[in-house]
Amino acid sequence: MIDINDGFIHDNPTIIEDVANERQNMMQQPIVSGISDDHLEEHQIYSSKKELQRKLYMMALKRKFEFKTTKSTTKLFLIECFDKECKWRVHATKLGISNMFQIMKFYSTHTCGLDMMSRDNRHVSSWLIGESIRETYQEVGCEFRPKDIVADIRKQYGVQISYDKAWRARELALGSIRGSPKESYNTLPSYCYVLEQKNPGTITDIVIDCDNQFKYFFMSIGASLVGFHTSIRLVVAIDGTFLKAKYLGTLFIVACKDGNNQIYPLAFGIGDSENDASWEWCLQKLHDALGHIDDLFVISN
Repeated sequence: MIDINDGFIHDNPTIIEDVANERQNMMQQPIVSGISDDHLEEHQIYSSKKELQRKLYMMALKRKFEFKTTKSTTKLFLIECFDKECKWRVHATKLGISNMFQIMKFYSTHTCGLDMMSRDNRHVSSWLIGESIRETYQEVGCEFRPKDIVADIRKQYGVQISYDKAWRARELALGSIRGSPKESYNTLPSYCYVLEQKNPGTITDIVIDCDNQFKYFFMSIGASLVGFHTSIRLVVAIDGTFLKAKYLGTLFIVACKDGNNQIYPLAFGIGDSENDASWEWCLQKLHDALGHIDDLFVISN
């Protein structure tokens, strides 16, 4: 990659002009994005080689053929039909200093026989299925279960996949939208810091064990605490529910009711399990957040 701050380039205005012209030409070209459309043609530009691969995999899935990669480098991407006698092939190259790839040559006609069309398409990976169903999980309250994915892929593409592959595809789709549980736990300290800075009076606490592993978490938003002390009846309910994510644990929820009998969230906690130690820690943190209240009633099952 050329660094425009390099002294050599400063002494060579011709290079600067060439780089600027290259970037301008790329900006004028339409960039194809997304994987829903299986239309492919010469001179199409993709934001990256990975984006082009997505498009090709979806095309192979929809049109029920298979291809093989004959060459794949940082600057060149060549694929052809799995049938050696077939003329279908794609030749794409990287555009200059960018990450974008452009299709330079495309032979669109398949000359292979129908026997090459496989019901067990080898390109149907968990990653590809996850990419194709990702938008489904962006809908609120979506319950697209693995068995639904199996049925949908069979109905839409005529390909039979296993339950395990559908489950992995679901996990990949959810991970691409929400991030992984590990990433979420890693960003928890930063989240707590920003939460306290942007919401005055907010109380958070994270406890780790002797192996530097997550153990407890507590959070109570400042506005919830102020509202409780000024407007809410002195009765709180606390209960725990099991977490079903990768790292399990127990979620503790503290809530009460406002003057309209609507649920008023007060605090949240996470423990390694629902045992005496985690209950005691969570209740102690709640006491510290609320302060001593003589007439406070605490309800739990």
